[in-house]
Amino acid sequence: MNQPAQEPTAAQVVALANRLLALKASPGFHDLRLIAEMLEQEARAAVANYQGNDRDELFNLNQRAQIAARLITELFGRIDAAIANASGLPFFQAEEPGEPLITTRIAGSY
Repeated sequence: MNQPAQEPTAAQVVALANRLLALKASPGFHDLRLIAEMLEQEARAAVANYQGNDRDELFNLNQRAQIAARLITELFGRIDAAIANASGLPFFQAEEPGEPLITTRIAGSY
């Protein structure tokens, strides 16, 4: 039978937060965020620039744009929430995130 999920221990919460802080400190994390935001912008542009009259295709393009936006919000929001959840617990290492390696990149130029 299914057993109820156990609450994580303080050590597990801190370990997760420290790993996520290390992830956020990586310049690659900022690159990942920029790429995700560019994908969202491209999806929104596809909706705005759609020239056809197929409502199903327009609906699909709009859904993709909404999913991209929600993924960004959920993913980065949960990372920040996990870090905030460990704030004040013993052995929590609050560090400043690193700087991005890229600031702008034309889609398809990598």
